[in-house]
Amino acid sequence: MTPDEFDCQFAAAVADADRALITHGRVDPLYFIVDRNRRAQVVVADNTSPERKHVSMTLAQLTAIASDAELVSHQTEAWIVLGEATPGIAPSQSDRRREVVLVLSVARGEGGTMLSRFAVREIIRGEDGIAAGARPLEVPDDDGDLCGPLSQLLPPKPPTPAERRAARAALEHATKRMARGKAAFIIRH
Repeated sequence: MTPDEFDCQFAAAVADADRALITHGRVDPLYFIVDRNRRAQVVVADNTSPERKHVSMTLAQLTAIASDAELVSHQTEAWIVLGEATPGIAPSQSDRRREVVLVLSVARGEGGTMLSRFAVREIIRGEDGIAAGARPLEVPDDDGDLCGPLSQLLPPKPPTPAERRAARAALEHATKRMARGKAAFIIRH
């Protein structure tokens, strides 16, 4: 993927998140996995606990490998605290919290390079509490790389046919376990 193509894909992801916020009053946590033929698959993320978040990321990673994806985008709502956080206080409980929409994208670029971008958009609510839009929020450089964990979902090199088969088999196994109401699996990295 060229940098210009990536920029267009990223701009579209941000616009989609903004549209969801205005239309539905929320941004559902989703992973969009796009293969080289521009076919997209969606993995619904569950961010209700660290364990469920890890399972969602694992399912997204397996989907990216199985489909030989060249781009992964993630959108979600979150609470963040800019600057130094107070130890022992979750961002959602801080008096300095900001309610935001995060959009993060990574892609495999030309020549084996990895492209990544993120947007942090503060949610604007009307007096009635309903989302009226989002505005860009500048995040200081020292607040870390928000794309870090997401970049692990997309291998820097295209997967081999054997890796793709193994990922498809793992997805099939996980789908069957979830259909039976059993916990999905967790792959430790």
